[in-house]
Amino acid sequence: MGRGGGLVGRGTHLAALDLLLAGVTTQERLRVVEIVGEPGIGKSRLLAELRSRAHEAGLTVVAGRAGEYEHRQPFRPFVEALDDQLGRLAAYQGNAIEHAVVARGALVFPALADLIADDPPETVEVERYLVHRAAVQLIARLAEKGLVLVLDDLHWADDATVELLAHLLRHTPRAPIVLAIAYRPRQAPAALLSAISRAAEEGLVERHELVPLTSEEAGELVGPDVSPARARSLYEASGGNPFYLDALLRSGIQLTNEARGGLVGEVPATLEAALRSELASATQDAQLVAQAAAAVGDPFEIDIVAEAAELPDSDVLGYLDELRAMDLVRPTDGPRRMQFRHPLVRHVTYHSAPAVFRVAAHARIAKALERQGAPATARAHHVERSAEPGDEHGVDVLVEAARENMAKAPSAAAHWYGAALERLSADPGQDRRRAELTLAQARAYAIAGDMRTARDIADELLDRLPLRASPERLQAVELLSLVARMLARPQQARELIRRELAHVQEVDSLDLAVLKLELGAAEILCANNVDAARIAATEALQIARWHGDRVIEATAAGILSICGSVARRFDEAREWYETAAALVDGLYDAELARRPDALDWVAMSAMSLDRFEDCLRYSGRELAIAQSSGQGWVLTYLLNSRTVALRILGRIDEAEAAAEAAMEAAALSPSDGMRSTVLTQLCWIAHWHGDLPLAIDLGRRSVEEAALVGDHLSRPEAIVAYTAARFASGDYSSAEELIAALDLDGAPTLDPFTQAISYEMLTAAEVGRGRLAEADRWATRADSVAHPALPRRSGHAARARARVLIASGDFVRGAELASVAADSYARAGARYDLGRACLLGAQAHLAAGATDRAVPLLQRVVELAIACGARQLHDEAIVEQRRIGARGGRRPAPGGMAELTRRERQIAELAAIGLASKEIAAQLVISERTVEAHLSHVYAKLGVPSRAALAAVWPDRSS
Repeated sequence: MGRGGGLVGRGTHLAALDLLLAGVTTQERLRVVEIVGEPGIGKSRLLAELRSRAHEAGLTVVAGRAGEYEHRQPFRPFVEALDDQLGRLAAYQGNAIEHAVVARGALVFPALADLIADDPPETVEVERYLVHRAAVQLIARLAEKGLVLVLDDLHWADDATVELLAHLLRHTPRAPIVLAIAYRPRQAPAALLSAISRAAEEGLVERHELVPLTSEEAGELVGPDVSPARARSLYEASGGNPFYLDALLRSGIQLTNEARGGLVGEVPATLEAALRSELASATQDAQLVAQAAAAVGDPFEIDIVAEAAELPDSDVLGYLDELRAMDLVRPTDGPRRMQFRHPLVRHVTYHSAPAVFRVAAHARIAKALERQGAPATARAHHVERSAEPGDEHGVDVLVEAARENMAKAPSAAAHWYGAALERLSADPGQDRRRAELTLAQARAYAIAGDMRTARDIADELLDRLPLRASPERLQAVELLSLVARMLARPQQARELIRRELAHVQEVDSLDLAVLKLELGAAEILCANNVDAARIAATEALQIARWHGDRVIEATAAGILSICGSVARRFDEAREWYETAAALVDGLYDAELARRPDALDWVAMSAMSLDRFEDCLRYSGRELAIAQSSGQGWVLTYLLNSRTVALRILGRIDEAEAAAEAAMEAAALSPSDGMRSTVLTQLCWIAHWHGDLPLAIDLGRRSVEEAALVGDHLSRPEAIVAYTAARFASGDYSSAEELIAALDLDGAPTLDPFTQAISYEMLTAAEVGRGRLAEADRWATRADSVAHPALPRRSGHAARARARVLIASGDFVRGAELASVAADSYARAGARYDLGRACLLGAQAHLAAGATDRAVPLLQRVVELAIACGARQLHDEAIVEQRRIGARGGRRPAPGGMAELTRRERQIAELAAIGLASKEIAAQLVISERTVEAHLSHVYAKLGVPSRAALAAVWPDRSS
């Protein structure tokens, strides 16, 4: 700022910001202003000018800032900016905001917690992506009249803040919001830079990179009272950095040649000397108050400063007035709160205090905050800087802070567990607690996504623990096994457990049973090593029955069922599944919370036996238990299981919603392979929706992702989904790629479930290429993996054989086998596959001249396609109907409006008033593809061809 009050040297930036602000209320989605530059270059000053001009424009303006010493406080900039505003919003509009949104938002914004205290939801899912989604929904609520959200100093942002910001940039609200952020690029977290880079690729970011002032601009800044020679000397020493220039001018220090050369570090020696000179001009007690305030925070509470400085309130107020007059500190918008002129002023002030004073001040601050009832998270920063080894109360505070943060900010939790471990006494009596805290820290790192650090910590703990069975050792092995599996390294898990088994002497201990379970799981995941997995699971089952542990027994039975399915001993698989299902059905959720993966194995067993409704039921129960017991870090796996079941059952929109949730969880997931797995399901969903270009793109990405991380488990399914999308687009050239990639002509390692799909796909491809002998060969292979007890798999085999017969001209037998396939799919509840089989049967009847048999089948296909949201299948059936002149297709279903589901009616209402699909998607927090799918159902049920026609027939909402 110049001596006349204007902002010097930033005219171009201000003009661009004025232009942006002028159009805020008409913009359709969030826009980002990115301000970057070195320390002191004027980022905060430009943000302050933006805030002032936004206020003048009548916009809602909120601001927060990350702190140099408070970077373990989750969501700090967002809380500082939005907490008060959201508290008022929720209080006034509480009935209009979904209760679960407020409950989840309360995990970020403390002001919301009081609003749900008397009416908490039955369960609050605490997965981070749900918390982020709720926060973004709440932010969008504030933006009805235009919102400017300012977040400064994000190079110091905590991991939770960066995660929330990344979510906001991935799911930009369709609302008039300007997000203004400032940071130092060289110090910024990689995750922050990545999120901003992705937003820039979408055209959302307006970047302002601030450069040093010119000599003329520097002269304007220092003013006419400074001689040209001194102005030139100040400019050369400052390198054109405005804050550095101002600090040198304020201090009045004499510059030497050594001082020249610009800003080379965060606080160069000359700048530190200048700032210390400013501080030294204050009285001694005022300096002490400034040092105490620097320890409290920035901004700081005046009451806490008094405690930290051990001075009366009245004296502190006087000294703060002195510091304010010197422009070392400034008032804030809040009462009894102040802040330093610049973070560098705070930095130098803090380090000007003797180390002994800083330790004592932090101890006094921690006690003052505790008396005020502040949460452990707010106190932990000060305890960490003041507690010594053996301080049990300090350890308790740090552990409490870790637990408070585990769900919403696990990286902060990992840090606080580490700080607690450093302050445990060396007394051997603390060894067990040390092991417990070490395990908790490893688990926190795993939840945060840093699986390799989690593995290293657990490995180190194993090395320290005695080579005998103990709860701590068992938990470390279980964690390492899970980590290996989530890193797509099941071989490592297998070798670890095999080594550990050599140290377990008690032949009937439950510890041994748990290790056997882990071994069985690893053997299955490594290469479908059924014999080894069956032996391990059988031994675990026997031990569990001896001890009466039904949870372990159910888990073992589930693994044995999978072994039976993989080995194609389906009667055995069914018996073990029924045993496992009966066991978990008889257990309380609280019992299963000890090992919710018991339900996972039961759900997978159900899927392997084509019992998709059962899979959905058990995976849903596991999901609820994992959420309520704080084990949501495996959420991506659970959501993926639900996605598969929902998709096969023809509930494609629900499957898409589950897949999108799984992708959000995968963005925070510790698993290297889960992104590929979720992309595979999204590929199938796009394919079945009829968006083949998108399906092909998603399939390609899923294959590349699996190859990138070396995930041999997700790669086969990714290849199958990708190939299916290419086949559907008429590209049969990838048949040889599929056969070679999965060794389908040799000894395929694919599970029989995926083999059946692959063989049916290859049959269709060879029919499409006119190679009937090859088609017959693949149809025979499909027969080989079918079984009467597995209806969907049998449906694939029958459909494959029907294709060959129809292509050979045997239309009657082809139609009969298509009907057999349809019956099989109906028994499995596989509605999309059922529709495909009915379409194939109708085509066979038409080829045979039996139009009367084709017509009802085609109508059934249309109805199934509408129910599933399968646009391509619907359109293929319509083509056949029009070809024979049959009525059907896009005609109103009986009942008209009454036939619309709640979601269809909601979307139709918004479309009828003129909202675009993107706007509807943002308002309802769903994907645009889901909106379009629902609209296609609406058009079909109401018999209208377009949005305009929909608006014409939609009831008048004003009446």
